[in-house]
Amino acid sequence: MRVTVNLNDEDYIAFNISHQFGTKQGRDTIMAGKVLHVILWVVIIIFICTLDSGPILTVIEIAAVTAFYAYLVFSYDSRMKKKIRKKIELMKKNAKLPYETEATIDLNDDCIMEYTPSTTRRIEWKDIEQIRTDEEHVYLAFSAMQALLIPFRCVGDQKDQLLSLVLAKTGLQINK
Repeated sequence: MRVTVNLNDEDYIAFNISHQFGTKQGRDTIMAGKVLHVILWVVIIIFICTLDSGPILTVIEIAAVTAFYAYLVFSYDSRMKKKIRKKIELMKKNAKLPYETEATIDLNDDCIMEYTPSTTRRIEWKDIEQIRTDEEHVYLAFSAMQALLIPFRCVGDQKDQLLSLVLAKTGLQINK
C-alpha cells in the first residue's frame, strides 16, 4: 500500500499532543507537573497559616490560593496544548520545522519505506513499538520520540485497509 502524505502544522501539533497524552513518558510528565502544583499549593498554604493576619484574612488568602492552584491543576492539559502550539509556531517562524511536509510511505510486506525530498528511511515492522490513533491520524511509533504520522485524509476510503494492514504486520493493538 502506498500513501502520499502531506503534513501541516495542525498534524504535527496533533502528533505532539498524542505523544504527551498517549505515551507513558508523556503521562508521567503531565502527572509530575500536576503533583508539583499541588506541592507548591501546600507550601503556600503552610506559609499563609504561619502569618499573623487574622482568621478572616487567612481564610480569604487560603481560598484565593486554592482557587488559583485548582485552576492551574485542572487547566494543565489545555495550557500544555497551547505551549505546544506556540513552540510549533516559533519553529515555523524560524524555518526549523522538525518534519517534512511531503512524504511517500510504502507499506510493504517486509518493511515500511518513507521517502521525503531529503531522506529515505526503512522501518522494519518489528520496530513499530506502538500504534496510536485519534480522529484524524494514525501514528506508528518506532521510538520514544519518533513516529510515522499518517493523516486519514491522505488515505481516503482506505482507512480500514490501512489499519488492518498495520495491525496484521505488527501484531500490536491500537492505543487511542
